[in-house]
Amino acid sequence: MVQLEEAGITEEQYFETIERTTAALFSAGAQVGAIITNQPEKIQRRMADFGTNLGIAFQLIDDYLDYAGDAKKIGKSVGDDLAEGKFTLPLIYARQHSDAVLRNMIDVAIRDPEAIDIEQFCEIVAKSGALEYTVGLARQYGSRAIQSIDFLPDTPFREALYKLVDFVCSRDY
Repeated sequence: MVQLEEAGITEEQYFETIERTTAALFSAGAQVGAIITNQPEKIQRRMADFGTNLGIAFQLIDDYLDYAGDAKKIGKSVGDDLAEGKFTLPLIYARQHSDAVLRNMIDVAIRDPEAIDIEQFCEIVAKSGALEYTVGLARQYGSRAIQSIDFLPDTPFREALYKLVDFVCSRDY
């Protein structure tokens, strides 16, 4: 999600970036319904919070799939983010939690993605625990999204939003 010119990016900077992009888009989409139906500002904020958390979960799963997804299902080659110079959470985590040898391999891949075997590189990222970490965080943000709308009446509409969160956090494409 973040360009490599900013190599050395922290997890905090990564989240700031996705909050300004994907999460902001989801937030606006979720909030607009409350706005156009003249709901109180508190409800508008809760819906915006729902969208923000859902957007973060969505982006985390998207970044996870770039290392663990099926290219036919996700519609792009595995490792495309790395090839495009995007510094996503799995890469940040893997680099921070690897020994010096693996960190060096990651740095080589960052500088020249074509110099590495992408399948081997994805295995390095997976062995670091980065993929489990990323999915775990996505689920936490999914839970926050659900908490944001727990005030809604028990209707098929609320249930649909719950199912949307479940889909986002468990999708494989």
